[in-house]
Amino acid sequence: MHLLMNKWGRIAYIASTVITLIVVLVVTIKEPVIGLVILAVFVTIEYGLYRFIAKPVLDARKLAQTGEAAQARILSIEDTGVTLNTSPQVKLLLEVKPAGGEPYQVETKSYISRLDVPMFQPGKLIAVTIDPKDRKRVVVGNLSGDATVASEEVVDQSKEMLDNLEKVNNSILESGTSSTAVVLEAWSLGFDVNGNNPAMQFFVEVRPAGRKPFRASATCVVAEASVPKFQPGQEITVKYDPDDLTRVAVEHSGT
Repeated sequence: MHLLMNKWGRIAYIASTVITLIVVLVVTIKEPVIGLVILAVFVTIEYGLYRFIAKPVLDARKLAQTGEAAQARILSIEDTGVTLNTSPQVKLLLEVKPAGGEPYQVETKSYISRLDVPMFQPGKLIAVTIDPKDRKRVVVGNLSGDATVASEEVVDQSKEMLDNLEKVNNSILESGTSSTAVVLEAWSLGFDVNGNNPAMQFFVEVRPAGRKPFRASATCVVAEASVPKFQPGQEITVKYDPDDLTRVAVEHSGT
C-alpha cells in the first residue's frame, strides 16, 4: 500500500508540512527575503507533488468508485523507474474487455505493490475500471481496490502457479535450513484453496542462527484459522536455501 493510501503516511505528511510552514514563517519574520525564497521553493515542490503524484492517485481512486467495471488482459508491462513508498509505478498495455462491447487496447500507469508483481505479467487477467466518458481512461482495480479476477481462466492460471509453487517449496523444505523469520508484509494473492484457505505471499526478515538476517519473499497456502499468525510482526518458521537466499519456504502454514 503506497503512501497516499496509508493513514499513517498521510498523518506524517501533514505533520511534516505543518512543521515546514512554521519554520518558513519563523525565517520570514527574521529574514523576509530569505523566507520568501524558501516559501516559493516549498510551494513549487508541493504543487509538483500534488500535480504529478497525489492528483493522479486521487483521480484513480475516484474513478474506481464511479466507473464501469471490466476485465483486461495484460499485453505488456514496463517499469517507469518511479517508486512511491516502495511501490513501483508500471506502464501497462492492456486489452480491455468491457461488458457487452468489443475489446480494445489502451495504455495506463499504475502503482502496484512489489508483492503483486507476479500477478501483473503478460497474459494475466486483471480487474479494471473504465471511465464511461472517456473509454481510453482506465485504472487498475475496482471499487474494493482489488485487481484480481474470478474466472475459469484465472483459476487455471492459479492452479498452475500453485503446482509449480508446491514443487519449489517442497524442494526447499526437504533440503533447506530451518530458521525463524518475522513477517514484514503479508498479502493475499486473491484466491482460496480447498475451501477458505488463502494463497498468500509474504515479505519476511529471516533470522538464521550464526549469520546476518536477510529479507526475502515466500509464498504458500495458509489455513484459514492460521491467518492471524501470519500477519506483519508475527514470528514464523521458515526454511531457506543457504546457497540462494532468495529461496525461502514457510513451514507449518497449517494446511
